[in-house]
Amino acid sequence: MANEIENFLLIKGKNISEIDKYIDDNGALDFDRIIPLKDETTNDERIDAWGVKWKSDEFSLRDSSKNYRVYSFYTPWNAPDKIIWKLQELHPNWLIQNFWIHMGEYLGIVYGDSEEFDGNAMDGWEYTLEGYSELLKDHLDYSFCKSLTDFCNGEVKYLQEILDEEDREEEKKWMQEDLIFYQKLKELIESEWKLISV
Repeated sequence: MANEIENFLLIKGKNISEIDKYIDDNGALDFDRIIPLKDETTNDERIDAWGVKWKSDEFSLRDSSKNYRVYSFYTPWNAPDKIIWKLQELHPNWLIQNFWIHMGEYLGIVYGDSEEFDGNAMDGWEYTLEGYSELLKDHLDYSFCKSLTDFCNGEVKYLQEILDEEDREEEKKWMQEDLIFYQKLKELIESEWKLISV
């Protein structure tokens, strides 16, 4: 895939099982069921409609309860902001947030009920880890914390394992940078936990 955006989609509220009607037979979130497009649509037309040029990839349920679900998935280049906003329009009583990470370097949130923060990683609404603390404290819903912490733990473990087997210096360099990123992200989430749980 092109430059990957790792997305974490939180849906919180009543009757959240209704999200299932947007999930296809392969278990992926089908953008075409949220914003239908004609057959043989171009990449540019999909970007205009969905915010991304392809459908979601590696869609999976990360965490759930009666009143919330957290999913993870990948999209190319950008977060699917227009899909998130349309979902909110279709389900106004849900809290919907999409937390995204771009290449272990930038991160941000797309809100279902606000265009204050654009989810497009290439359009400027992006945060480095240094600017992340205030974003987390002021905006990120508490229900995300466990899923994001588990994800960071998984990435750290995976990167540590492949670093031990990698001989190429250039590859080791970016792996080490990613490892530091996810370690710091986990620390920030845990250090801000109390601030967002009240």
